[in-house]
Amino acid sequence: MKLENYISDLLYRYECVIVPDFGGFVTSNIGSTIDYNNNCIYPPSKKIAFNSYLKTSDGLLVNYIAGIEQISYDEAIHWIENQVIRWNKTLENGVLVLSKIGNFKLSEEGKLQFEPTISENYLTSSFGLTPVVSVLIEKEVAATVQKKTLAKPVLVSNIPSEKPAIAASSEPQKTTRVISLPRLVKYAAAASVAITLFGLGNNYYQQKLQNDFIAATEQYQQKTEQKIQEATFIISNPLPTITLHVEKEAKNFHVIAGAFRNEDNAATKVAQLKQDGFDAHIVEVNKWSLTQVAFGSYASMEEATKVLTQILNTRNEEAWVLVTKN
Repeated sequence: MKLENYISDLLYRYECVIVPDFGGFVTSNIGSTIDYNNNCIYPPSKKIAFNSYLKTSDGLLVNYIAGIEQISYDEAIHWIENQVIRWNKTLENGVLVLSKIGNFKLSEEGKLQFEPTISENYLTSSFGLTPVVSVLIEKEVAATVQKKTLAKPVLVSNIPSEKPAIAASSEPQKTTRVISLPRLVKYAAAASVAITLFGLGNNYYQQKLQNDFIAATEQYQQKTEQKIQEATFIISNPLPTITLHVEKEAKNFHVIAGAFRNEDNAATKVAQLKQDGFDAHIVEVNKWSLTQVAFGSYASMEEATKVLTQILNTRNEEAWVLVTKN
């Protein structure tokens, strides 16, 4: 099985997966996004980033591979090292493609450039959700009135314009009703006046309702203020004090400064870091009986990574991020 398959499995459950001597894949949750160019709405997902400074193993990937393949911890480390060597050789010759994760390539300066895949969604709460493509709907106004063919007026002598005109022919006789233009103009003008009057009346009614509402609100406010000014408050039996217990925000991302076999050495390291201004403390004792000391603990991987980058550049090149559970 390929190494990227194990990494992909862990990205569904963890926010950081570190490949020893290569780098760490860090995820962050993003909300729904809209692609206006393609009229597409994407569901919430996990965004994958790569941090080349996270090269020290936290044991997560190694333990996972050892458990799946039923091999020892050392054998899992050796297998990962061989995979990383193959990756580096591929990068020297071109692009490294990691299925379901993304592509790597070397820049002209020799730095790793990572382009994450967008086809895989590692956010389990969005499982089964697919992008939605919106369809433009064009509304067609149905014709409610049939078009009528207007017959041209027929001039017939000695016949009134509003009476049927009889055509002299052998074909069946047809009648044509001729309505003069002035009458149409009168109808249109009357309809226009009626609509205008209705609109003015409606606007007047709406304005009157609004003015009455404002007046009633001001009157009620004045009465309320008067009652407050005249009131005298006497509390004979005060309410008991309520104590609220607010849970602290979980800080499960620790920037580790070192691990010590001797607890006294760990305590000394904590004291030194606190003198330097860090919120240092002992995190836990790992399965190798080493007491781990942290520069500080943070609520998100993004905060921890930011602090780690500063520490790697200025203080300790061996620092790394430990992720724990509540």
